[in-house]
Amino acid sequence: MRAIWLVVGLVLLALNLRAAITGVPPVLGELREEFGLSGVEVSVLTTLPELCVGLFSALAPALARRIGTEAAITAALVVLTAGLLLRAVPGRAALFAGTVLAGAGVATGNVLVPAVVKHAFPGRAGTFTGLAMMLMSVSGAAAAGLAVPLEQAGGWRLALVAWAVPALVAALAWGPLTRRRAAEPVQQAAGSLLREPLAWSVMVFMGMASLMFYT
Repeated sequence: MRAIWLVVGLVLLALNLRAAITGVPPVLGELREEFGLSGVEVSVLTTLPELCVGLFSALAPALARRIGTEAAITAALVVLTAGLLLRAVPGRAALFAGTVLAGAGVATGNVLVPAVVKHAFPGRAGTFTGLAMMLMSVSGAAAAGLAVPLEQAGGWRLALVAWAVPALVAALAWGPLTRRRAAEPVQQAAGSLLREPLAWSVMVFMGMASLMFYT
């Protein structure tokens, strides 16, 4: 039963790791008009999620070691939900603060997906990693594609806040899994990873893939 719940949780987690980022660019015009954003501020708004991914990704393993992988994922999804809701609050500060929170949630979830796969499905890591990557791409494309229809139906706030619903559902799904503390997101210390040629190869490969995606 726990294995099935983990599969459901993994699917829901993966579906929420791109929408918060890709759903913003299609409504930038409306955001710029609403808040009177300058070109620099628009650039900062769209860059913040990537900066958060770089910053909070380094903190995610320590958090998971401290409170457990499942609890860390639940916390990340709660933060992501809060960030998505905050972006719909009137005010420029809320827009930027919500973007930072959403970026922090996405970053933490990104890092912990491989940990969940390796721990829960060690014999089928490739299959479930591929599934998670596919779901991330699908959700990212869906958020970008649905942003304008949602904006036309209910304004830019609906386009941004709509993705808080699946994020909250995912957080509720992961909540019961935190009852059993399973803290093993990274078996190797960060310092030793820097001396591993394979770690550098993976970093370069994933960095190039991310470069293509975000560009």
